[in-house]
Amino acid sequence: MGEIDYSNKSALVVDDIPNMRSTLREMLRSIGIKNVTDVSTGERALEALDNGDFDVVLCDYNLGRGKDGQQVLEEARYRGLIRLSTVFIMVTAESAHYRVMGTVEHQPDDYLTKPLAQALLAKRIERHLLRRQGLRAIDYAVSLGAYERAIEVCDQFLAKGVGNPDELMRLKLDYCLRLGRHEQAEQVCREALQSSRVAWALTGIGRVRMAQGKLAEARKQLQEALDEHPNYMEAYDLLADVLVRIDDIPQAQQLLDKALDISPNSVVRQRRLGEVARSAGDTETAERAYRRAAALGKGSVQRSHTDYAELAKIQAVRGAPEINIEQTLGDMRREARGRGEAGVEAALAEAAVYRELGREEQAAKAYAQAGDAYNNLGGNVSAKVALELGQAALTQGDTELGMATIKQAVKNHHDDEKVINQAQALLAKSGMGEEGERTIKALTQDVRDKNNRGVALARQGKLQDSVRLFEQALKELSMNVTVNLNAAQVYLMLVKQGDDSGSLLRQAESCLDRVEQLDPQNTKLHSLQGVSKRLRGQDQPY
Repeated sequence: MGEIDYSNKSALVVDDIPNMRSTLREMLRSIGIKNVTDVSTGERALEALDNGDFDVVLCDYNLGRGKDGQQVLEEARYRGLIRLSTVFIMVTAESAHYRVMGTVEHQPDDYLTKPLAQALLAKRIERHLLRRQGLRAIDYAVSLGAYERAIEVCDQFLAKGVGNPDELMRLKLDYCLRLGRHEQAEQVCREALQSSRVAWALTGIGRVRMAQGKLAEARKQLQEALDEHPNYMEAYDLLADVLVRIDDIPQAQQLLDKALDISPNSVVRQRRLGEVARSAGDTETAERAYRRAAALGKGSVQRSHTDYAELAKIQAVRGAPEINIEQTLGDMRREARGRGEAGVEAALAEAAVYRELGREEQAAKAYAQAGDAYNNLGGNVSAKVALELGQAALTQGDTELGMATIKQAVKNHHDDEKVINQAQALLAKSGMGEEGERTIKALTQDVRDKNNRGVALARQGKLQDSVRLFEQALKELSMNVTVNLNAAQVYLMLVKQGDDSGSLLRQAESCLDRVEQLDPQNTKLHSLQGVSKRLRGQDQPY
């Protein structure tokens, strides 16, 4: 097999049929891969990926009951369980167009149909491993949040002719956009387009225009990408977002309908169609989309109680039989059970549905459950949920809870203009326009002052005083991204000075874990996670 040393490679085989697992395992061993793990279900595949480090994954599409191959790949990528350098090959007897498109959208490296010939499998594995040479070094840089270094490695490999230039340039585009380097990101796309009108580069310029806030130009560029590459799904999703942002809802709905004709198995896209159709007043399409999202979500990492919640609301508006609505609400409760703020959302949805049905007593009971769930969580919910509860509370005449939830949302998102505007609009609608504006201004300034004092103390070298201030702030601002990041940074600074690294590292990582839930794309988050890994001694390159 030439340039590849297979003796140090590892592989995972996923197939529900024992004989096929045995056949694939022996094929891999004949190629030279001796370290082969095999599992029979999608769930066990994800466990293996979570606990192991594989160079090659051969996964059957149809895995019997439970997760299928597409859902395994989707969740593995979503959770970061497979590296850039891992080769993922889907193996199946399924050839129906819509299933193939649904799988290809989640970017397997290859798609092979049964029965497999060993020579073909060997050739494909060799080709993809050669393509991915060097990507472990990029994996390492990204795992530390060092996107500048990842860009440097991409440039080094491009200059040396190592790896796949198209893939390296696509990765470089992503890292430039993460760092806000818009001009450099566009340059990457322009360079790629000099040799070929590739879909990712045409779409990439649209991504740059969106990041720059140039929505008209983004719309034109993304449409150009779709005209040349009508099956490129990322361009559909981005263009739909642009159309929603410029308030062209009918066109956004039409575009999402077209995208789902091509690739109907996307939970997120079905959910997005539901949202857009509801905005357009097309409740029939919205109901169909949410129903489909809920069905597709079973077994998917993208499953959500919100699909059932929105479906129940639309069923109530459309006058569906109450027995059907109750069944949907039951599904919603099961999905939300034991999932923190999902309980608040579910209770609010239930209150809205019962109010639409004229069942005020049950609506009031559900609203009270939402308030109790919120209080049990100590107000630690997302801005979306807090503002939704605040709106419901003010509508109910419960000014105390309404103001408390809105204030908490503002404090936890003091630098998020969208949240601040939504909070002001809610208070203005309740007749508290000027008073609400003053309240919000005072709250945001108070958070800025606390944060700035903590940062100033750290810069003066008074790290213990800074930590105490941030720890006090986190008692009421536990969902504030900026405060969590700055607190984590001070903890890590103390660890570097040789203080009690164990407990301080744990506290830093707790702050970073919260930010990862709130803002997973945050560049500072990735940088600090890298510092934490280095301090734990987890910084050895592959």
